[in-house]
Order: sequence, then C-alpha cells, then structure tokens
Amino acid sequence: MELPLCYLETGGNNQSCMERPTTTMLRIGAWCVNPTSGQISRDGETARVEVRTMRLLLCLAEHAGEVVSIDNLLNQVWSGVVVAPDSVY
Repeated sequence: MELPLCYLETGGNNQSCMERPTTTMLRIGAWCVNPTSGQISRDGETARVEVRTMRLLLCLAEHAGEVVSIDNLLNQVWSGVVVAPDSVY
C-alpha cells in the first residue's frame, strides 16, 4: 500500500494540531513524526528534531495542500519571538 505524502492521525478532537501534539502522529511519506518525543523515524532509523522544526512540520501538515502565509507561520512557529518575515525564507 502506498502512503500519502502527509497525513495526521489524531485523537479525534477539533483542536488545531499545534494545540494537541501529545495525541498526534504525523506521517510524511515513509517518515513517522512523533511530536511528543520530538523524533522522526523510518526503517528503524530515528532522529531527534528541534522544537521549532517540529512546530513547522505540524503547521505545514495541518495545512497540507494549502499555501501557508508568512504571518501564519510566524504566529504558529515563531510565536513569542520577535522575528522578521525574512526568518521564514
């Protein structure tokens, strides 16, 4: 069975994935992303990713197939940090 590019397995509530990382598993192709542990894995290989990287993955997955605005990325991924839109590029 071929996996979709990106999908979320959730605990079934209507909150954004940024608000419920403990109940969300993200799959991107063959990669399984575990927001709770901050790890990505595939084929027995596991790597830890930084918190901001995980936030970015969750934000983009939540909006799969959509264009995500810079303002939305700054609000969800860089919340509480003063950054310029150039930080996204």
